[in-house]
Amino acid sequence: MNAIFTMLLLRPYVFGFLIAFLFLASRLWGWRRTLLWLILGYAISWGSEALSIRTGFPYGWYFYKYENLTRDILVAGVPFWDSLSYTFLIFSGYTATQYAFPNLAFRWHALIGATATMLLDIMIDPVSNLGDRWFLGSIYYYPSGGAHFGVPISNYLGWFFVAWIVILAAAPTSSKIKNLNWFYPAFYLAIGIFNSAIALWIGAFNIVAANSAILAVCTLLFLRRGLK
Repeated sequence: MNAIFTMLLLRPYVFGFLIAFLFLASRLWGWRRTLLWLILGYAISWGSEALSIRTGFPYGWYFYKYENLTRDILVAGVPFWDSLSYTFLIFSGYTATQYAFPNLAFRWHALIGATATMLLDIMIDPVSNLGDRWFLGSIYYYPSGGAHFGVPISNYLGWFFVAWIVILAAAPTSSKIKNLNWFYPAFYLAIGIFNSAIALWIGAFNIVAANSAILAVCTLLFLRRGLK
């Protein structure tokens, strides 16, 4: 219990977004489907991370700094909260895609939803990689660096692949599009804005500029849908 309480204190933003996910998902799908997404999404995401830190697949090689994770709950070497965050990130990418492109078939929602999730990580990971400059802390590293603000492209490809698998495994093949109001794209944008605000706070202005371009394109897509 103390470990859980400590985790809540250390990562309140993760659990804030998780609560928002639970509200939005249960409203859209009901609690049974929401819990299925949560369990399957966590299991697949945890498995992908546990595999990657041991084999380099699917994200490429990265390693946790366990000396800086002594107060976090670890599951076979992977922080519990980290894999848990995949569930709401993938949900936000998937539902934002459904909002923007409501008439597409499920297979296209899955592919574009995975792409939207990857775009979220393109905004998130460069900021997380600078965790020593904010309250995340320096908790992992890429041994060979990377082409995108120190993050390897393989990481983003891995996010696309894992998000696609989670959507195929856990999402309903026919969704209630009529229930997708502006809360769902707003949730997606809120995650991107939060990470961009952290980048601004630590003075990573090049990351802010790159993130702002992504957010601007996504906002235009959402507004285009909302005006129809």
